[in-house]
Amino acid sequence: MNPLSTADQFPARAGLTIDSSVRLLRNPDILEMRGIGRTKLDADVKSRLWPPPVKLGRRCVRWVYAECMAVQKAIIAGCGDDEIRKLVDRLVAARAEELE
Repeated sequence: MNPLSTADQFPARAGLTIDSSVRLLRNPDILEMRGIGRTKLDADVKSRLWPPPVKLGRRCVRWVYAECMAVQKAIIAGCGDDEIRKLVDRLVAARAEELE
């Protein structure tokens, strides 16, 4: 199953609308996208060079596609670590703002 095309396949339920721009990816998707291993991914999250995952359950995490793509584009554009940290901080802060 392609994780990038599943967002609009879910039916809307009683008043619930699904924003098709919000897609969640699994760990293997992120590791493949970045071409790195789990240890490097964990280190990048800890040093704020990659956005942290969203915790969906006790043993279930997913990654926000739009956040990952924003950071990936910054890496490709040659942004330095400090710029990427600022971007990650803004992305994580935006999560909380969306709930207000």
